[in-house]
Amino acid sequence: MNAASPAFRLTLVLAALVAAILLPFLIWGDSLERAAPEWLTGANSGLGVAAVGIGLLMADLVLPVPSSVVSIMLCLLLGPLSGALAVATGMLAGFLLGYLIGRLLPTATLRRWVGPALWDALGRRAAASGAFWIMASRPVPVLAEATAVVAGSLGVPLRVALPAALLSSLAVAACYAAATAAGLSAGGVWLAFLASLLLAALLWWASRVWRGRMNV
Repeated sequence: MNAASPAFRLTLVLAALVAAILLPFLIWGDSLERAAPEWLTGANSGLGVAAVGIGLLMADLVLPVPSSVVSIMLCLLLGPLSGALAVATGMLAGFLLGYLIGRLLPTATLRRWVGPALWDALGRRAAASGAFWIMASRPVPVLAEATAVVAGSLGVPLRVALPAALLSSLAVAACYAAATAAGLSAGGVWLAFLASLLLAALLWWASRVWRGRMNV
């Protein structure tokens, strides 16, 4: 492959985005994994717990927040219903932050560097099927954050991106609420996390079926 080819340059852009998301995990991951539960339990009220939890989930875009631990603790501390609403709110806010960052990137420069033909083709495809790949990626760490930024940078319409992010955020939050309601505090983190990954696989499969029927 020619090192200067548009596909190679696009790969470099995506690799840089993933690296920017992963690097904080290598630097601050252990510290935040210990600190996040303490911040949640140290809040003085239910409203404080919700505010801290939502803030942490929103910051997951740029910091190595243990989102699974935060989500299950929100459901434990606030109850399944209120906790799930806080989880969904935090996830949706994180998506909107990533989308905004994507919109603020120098996309004109990136488009010229990658190649207008490939960039525009990718943007058209992203806009046409954005709802499906946004829903399927939301439960998956790193991919969820990267997808939010990509959706913004490629100009996926907010009227398409927002409902998809909202529905998938509510679905993932429901997984954590169900685990908490079942009384699974210790293993609940992993059970809810695995359930959210299964949800991502189901959403991806459903998107493939729907896109096949719609010829998208």
